[in-house]
Amino acid sequence: PMALDGLARLFATIGLVQQRLNPELRIAGILLFRVRPGTVLARQLTAALAERFPELLFPVVIRDTVRAAEAPARHQPLIDYAPLCSASADYWSFARAVLAQEQAA
Repeated sequence: PMALDGLARLFATIGLVQQRLNPELRIAGILLFRVRPGTVLARQLTAALAERFPELLFPVVIRDTVRAAEAPARHQPLIDYAPLCSASADYWSFARAVLAQEQAA
């Protein structure tokens, strides 16, 4: 619930920026990260976002892993710290999704 409330506030702020400073500003999408896919909360949040923002939700989620939590403590990007962990693979998938979206635009 707090994540959805924060997202609603972010959209309100983006609306103000569009009105006052940059009418061309657009949202590329919503990325879910640090998700624990097997949990009920993750399923509920993903379903709520997919229902409310189907056109904005990226088809990729970044899974929460121990390696993803350790990388910042080691002052390293995850891709360098643990290039073979599932979260690194998720970030690569996300990069491909963004590139595909940009090419389609």
